[in-house]
Amino acid sequence: GTGWGLKVQVPQFRAAGLEISAIYSRSPDRAQAIAEEHAIPHAFSSIDDLVNSEAVDLVSVVGPTHERHSAVLKACEAGK
Repeated sequence: GTGWGLKVQVPQFRAAGLEISAIYSRSPDRAQAIAEEHAIPHAFSSIDDLVNSEAVDLVSVVGPTHERHSAVLKACEAGK
Protein backbone atom coordinates (compact mmCIF):
# COMPACT_ATOMS: atom_id res chain seq x y z
CA GLY A 1 0.00 0.00 0.00
CA THR A 2 0.94 3.62 -0.32
CA GLY A 3 0.39 4.53 3.33
CA TRP A 4 1.75 2.43 6.18
CA GLY A 5 3.13 -0.18 3.79
CA LEU A 6 5.18 2.45 2.00
CA LYS A 7 6.45 4.02 5.21
CA VAL A 8 7.25 0.82 7.11
CA GLN A 9 7.21 -2.29 4.96
CA VAL A 10 8.93 -1.10 1.80
CA PRO A 11 12.06 0.11 3.65
CA GLN A 12 12.17 -3.04 5.79
CA PHE A 13 11.67 -5.36 2.82
CA ARG A 14 14.45 -3.58 0.95
CA ALA A 15 16.72 -3.70 4.01
CA ALA A 16 16.16 -7.47 4.05
CA GLY A 17 17.29 -7.67 0.42
CA LEU A 18 13.86 -8.16 -1.11
CA GLU A 19 12.93 -6.57 -4.42
CA ILE A 20 9.75 -4.48 -4.45
CA SER A 21 8.27 -5.10 -7.89
CA ALA A 22 4.86 -3.45 -7.54
CA ILE A 23 2.71 -1.18 -5.43
CA TYR A 24 -1.06 -0.81 -5.18
CA SER A 25 -3.35 2.12 -4.52
CA ARG A 26 -7.04 2.55 -5.22
CA SER A 27 -5.99 5.73 -7.04
CA PRO A 28 -4.18 5.03 -10.33
CA ASP A 29 -2.47 8.42 -10.23
CA ARG A 30 -1.24 7.89 -6.66
CA ALA A 31 0.00 4.38 -7.44
CA GLN A 32 1.95 5.65 -10.45
CA ALA A 33 3.40 8.66 -8.62
CA ILE A 34 4.53 6.55 -5.65
CA ALA A 35 6.03 3.91 -7.95
CA GLU A 36 8.03 6.54 -9.83
CA GLU A 37 9.16 8.32 -6.66
CA HIS A 38 10.35 5.09 -5.02
CA ALA A 39 11.75 3.25 -8.07
CA ILE A 40 9.07 0.56 -8.01
CA PRO A 41 8.63 -0.85 -11.53
CA HIS A 42 4.88 -1.57 -11.51
CA ALA A 43 1.89 0.38 -10.19
CA PHE A 44 -1.59 -1.10 -9.85
CA SER A 45 -5.01 0.26 -8.94
CA SER A 46 -6.70 -3.13 -9.34
CA ILE A 47 -6.11 -5.96 -6.87
CA ASP A 48 -7.02 -8.45 -9.60
CA ASP A 49 -4.37 -7.03 -11.93
CA LEU A 50 -1.80 -6.98 -9.12
CA VAL A 51 -2.26 -10.59 -8.02
CA ASN A 52 -2.39 -11.84 -11.61
CA SER A 53 0.76 -10.01 -12.68
CA GLU A 54 3.74 -12.19 -13.58
CA ALA A 55 5.95 -9.48 -12.03
CA VAL A 56 4.52 -10.27 -8.59
CA ASP A 57 5.57 -13.37 -6.63
CA LEU A 58 4.33 -12.45 -3.16
CA VAL A 59 1.70 -10.02 -1.88
CA SER A 60 1.73 -8.19 1.44
CA VAL A 61 -1.75 -6.90 2.23
CA VAL A 62 -1.74 -3.76 4.38
CA GLY A 63 -4.73 -1.83 3.07
CA PRO A 64 -7.77 -0.70 5.00
CA THR A 65 -9.13 -3.38 7.34
CA HIS A 66 -12.42 -3.72 5.46
CA GLU A 67 -10.55 -4.51 2.20
CA ARG A 68 -8.02 -7.03 3.52
CA HIS A 69 -10.15 -10.19 3.50
CA SER A 70 -11.01 -9.91 -0.17
CA ALA A 71 -7.45 -8.98 -1.15
CA VAL A 72 -5.96 -11.90 0.79
CA LEU A 73 -8.39 -14.36 -0.81
CA LYS A 74 -7.59 -13.05 -4.29
CA ALA A 75 -3.86 -13.29 -3.62
CA CYS A 76 -4.22 -16.87 -2.35
CA GLU A 77 -6.37 -17.86 -5.31
CA ALA A 78 -3.66 -16.49 -7.62
CA GLY A 79 -1.01 -18.52 -5.80
CA LYS A 80 0.69 -15.54 -4.22
